[in-house]
Amino acid sequence: MKYLLTKVCSGVIIGLSLIPLDNLMAATGIITGGEGSRWVVSDRVMTSNGSPIGGFCIEDGSSGSGASVYDASISEQGDAFDYASMLWVDGTQVGGHLTVDGQMATFSPVDISGLTIQVSYYIMPGSATLRNYVTFTNPTQTDSSVDVDFETNFGSDQFTEILGTSSGDGVFDTLDRWVVTDDATDPDSDDPVNTTVFFGPDDPEVVPHFVSDTVFSCGGTEGLRASYHLTVEAGATKALMFFHQMSTSSVDALSAATLFDTTPKEGDDLAAGLTQAQLDQVVNWRSSVLSISKEIISGPDESDNLDNSTAADGQIDLVVQAGQTQSSEYGFGISYNNPDSVPVIVKDTVPAQWDVELTDDDLGKAFIQSANKKDDGKSASQIEWLPEPSGGFISALAQTRGAKKNGKYAPASCGSLMLNAGAQVYKLDLSTGLPLEDESGDVYPPIIESNTLCLAAVMDVNGDGVIRRDGTGDEDDDGLSDYVEACEYYTNPCSNDSDGDGLTDGEESQLGTDPLNSDTDGDGLSDAEEVNLYGTDPTNSDSDGDGLTDAEEIALGTDPLNPDTDGDGVTDYDEIQSGTDPLIPDTNTDSDGDGLTDIDESQLGTDPFNPDTDADGLSDGDEVNLYGTDPLATDTDADGLSDFVEILLYGTNPVNSDTDGDGLPDGTEIALGTNPLDSDTDGDGLPDAEEDNSYGTNPLNPDSDGDGLLDGEEVYLFGTNPLDSDTDGDGLSDHDELFNFGTDPINPDTDGDGVDDGVDPCPNDSTDQCVE
Repeated sequence: MKYLLTKVCSGVIIGLSLIPLDNLMAATGIITGGEGSRWVVSDRVMTSNGSPIGGFCIEDGSSGSGASVYDASISEQGDAFDYASMLWVDGTQVGGHLTVDGQMATFSPVDISGLTIQVSYYIMPGSATLRNYVTFTNPTQTDSSVDVDFETNFGSDQFTEILGTSSGDGVFDTLDRWVVTDDATDPDSDDPVNTTVFFGPDDPEVVPHFVSDTVFSCGGTEGLRASYHLTVEAGATKALMFFHQMSTSSVDALSAATLFDTTPKEGDDLAAGLTQAQLDQVVNWRSSVLSISKEIISGPDESDNLDNSTAADGQIDLVVQAGQTQSSEYGFGISYNNPDSVPVIVKDTVPAQWDVELTDDDLGKAFIQSANKKDDGKSASQIEWLPEPSGGFISALAQTRGAKKNGKYAPASCGSLMLNAGAQVYKLDLSTGLPLEDESGDVYPPIIESNTLCLAAVMDVNGDGVIRRDGTGDEDDDGLSDYVEACEYYTNPCSNDSDGDGLTDGEESQLGTDPLNSDTDGDGLSDAEEVNLYGTDPTNSDSDGDGLTDAEEIALGTDPLNPDTDGDGVTDYDEIQSGTDPLIPDTNTDSDGDGLTDIDESQLGTDPFNPDTDADGLSDGDEVNLYGTDPLATDTDADGLSDFVEILLYGTNPVNSDTDGDGLPDGTEIALGTNPLDSDTDGDGLPDAEEDNSYGTNPLNPDSDGDGLLDGEEVYLFGTNPLDSDTDGDGLSDHDELFNFGTDPINPDTDGDGVDDGVDPCPNDSTDQCVE
């Protein structure tokens, strides 16, 4: 028997256990990777509430309910995960039925929010690395935008510690492409060191807009979560790619993590099994073949002092000071690269509040025209650029409208200053010089889109006299950088509590709550009340899952963290519905009067408010106490007769499918008309089951062939055919041969004289001396 080294899922690590592989869920596969790693993948792991937050893990859901890495081990170290690499799209968990082939685990496609989504895992044969490649196909004629959550729960539970990040610090934020974690604070830990990779280098199209180290609960909520906004154009396919890597030491893990600082190309180990076309679909990694990016190349360039000095720090600022006049100009550049040399047209719309002019026309192939988009009654500007097929660079200068007279503008309040949306690349129709159209005359979706440009306006909230112009400052001291707040979370970088709920924006980021919504789960309690006052889950409106919201429980006086406050076996919700008191144990209460207490019914799984849970005509109490039948099944012995019919109509045994033991189920006997209480209904010596199944005789007629012999006599005594009155076909019935002539009923010529018994005057005399 095969065994799997696996975890014990609990809040406290109690070691490793060996469980028989045959006992694992059916839809599970094990793939062996490099460095002796073993990866267990499953399509049946889901959360109790179906959501990426607030639910606990369920490892025996229906097949196809949830794609996940069940666990993994390397060398002698196991319990890497309490379920990893799980995905939700618009709050719906991504599943699909699992197929394992070699190093690949593939889940069947599922449809969510108008997209067809498919997950596949690839285990690297040369390293302890798993790649999760997820495609999102839009089969419709309309662009589709969705929210994607990627989550992993670590086996290290409450001992989880961040050892390193791609940004070089120990804090997980949206700038971190990869994070290394370990059970470092537990001296008895033998969990692997985990590296989780969320996106690639070189400013890819899609990066997380929100991250958290709190995920769904299994052995604790310690893990990593990243949330993405993804738009898939009509008829297009896009992909997200993630990696998990295990190491046996922190030194090895931090060293190996640099592998993910380079974008994989076709033929690389990390891209094994993927074509370049598949790699080009990945939007959270910048394709090494096709790329477009935008950057600010000139603009506000102030010193870090707030005295309005003209001294410059030499860096292009990402942050400007709200309430202070700023330069009204900024320059930006667009870089495009395509080694496949496909002719394209690049379109970039500059918001209407900015005037724009080209500073580099790329040899005359770039133009500015009206985009016919109104903003405050003014038309926006659109840049159209026909780069060389292999790529190029273009730069432009933008200036705020109305600012040409004084060259200055003053942002009034803290927040984001969106300078420029993403530039889009379309395939070019060389015959028209316009974007390529399909047979219906519709323009094909853009093949790639650049990042957006944003400035953050802040004030000196903390009073230190310094604003960090590179965006890394935190003026409101909430744990989130000014740039991240203004341009990624859209929270207020000058207020540490943007939604005024009593939790700082940084705390909400860590908790997984919405920093722009004071009541994330909409249960009537503010996020701060849930965290600081009641200890409930601010991301789950019903923390204990009993059917009552946390606010309802607070109002009722019940415990929002205990589904059965009074411990009487009936949930608070059921007690409220039935009119009983959820604060007083109802140990003797029989709400439906069926003879079973509500506690008994709760333990049995029957309905305490329905006296006949299985609706078979017998009360739950009678089934349990009198008949021993199953109150959850109408036909306990599965013989085709309900328990009620067996007991009250036929008198058969409802827990024995063959009451008379003749080999025929009671239900079959009723259908045949035989007696289920008598194994030989017609009394012919043959059990009913043998008559029906073996000999084809009539179990209701003791002499099926009408020859005067009982069917049982013919079978057991004489060896004759109970379905043929003349077994040997000699013209004499079996009965006459046996009792009138003394001949052999299974031999047509008893005396062997060549004359059949039926015409032989002396069938027992082979001589010629017979006299009639």
